[in-house]
Amino acid sequence: MKALRFFLYLILGLVLLSGLSLCCLNAVMPWVTGKGMAVEVPRLIGMDQEDAKAQLSRLGLRMRTDTALPSREFKEGTIMAQDPPPGTKVKRGRRVTVTVSAGIKRVVIPDLEGEEGEHGRAILQKLGLGVRVLTVETTDMEAGYIIGTRPKAGSEVTVGDTVTLIVSAGLPQFIPDTIISEIEGLEARPDSGKTKPPKQ
Repeated sequence: MKALRFFLYLILGLVLLSGLSLCCLNAVMPWVTGKGMAVEVPRLIGMDQEDAKAQLSRLGLRMRTDTALPSREFKEGTIMAQDPPPGTKVKRGRRVTVTVSAGIKRVVIPDLEGEEGEHGRAILQKLGLGVRVLTVETTDMEAGYIIGTRPKAGSEVTVGDTVTLIVSAGLPQFIPDTIISEIEGLEARPDSGKTKPPKQ
């Protein structure tokens, strides 16, 4: 009888010991392996992309690079935004998404004089520039065609800047008789007709 009781106590003790060992193992293993351990996300904004990646790696974190965006504030190759933000507690193995600066991209305004207005707009927009249209009454260019730009052709501007297209609205609605007489007189001369034609 005593032997049976001893045997039952032994089995009960082994069961309790196994349960306690399992609990301890579950609590200790994450610290041993590093998995599940919480770390604080560092501030990466303003850092070089490669330096930031190395710092995250030392903490057991991974880096995901989002699309590079132009920036006046951050030089090319530096981090301008991150998610999660600095100070956030995350588990090891978590991915931190960063946005990298593409710096300031400069383009040269092309010579669009004589081009059709909508065609000129499309060219500027393809360069990444905003477009504002200013129509001006003039006798120098057919209506709907470009007289010039502000800033002028050949100027260097930053992508995202706005360029003004100066487009002809054609002849003024009211022209004094004296000006009409002068125009008719010019047209009668052999060397007349030298107004700027639109570019083909």
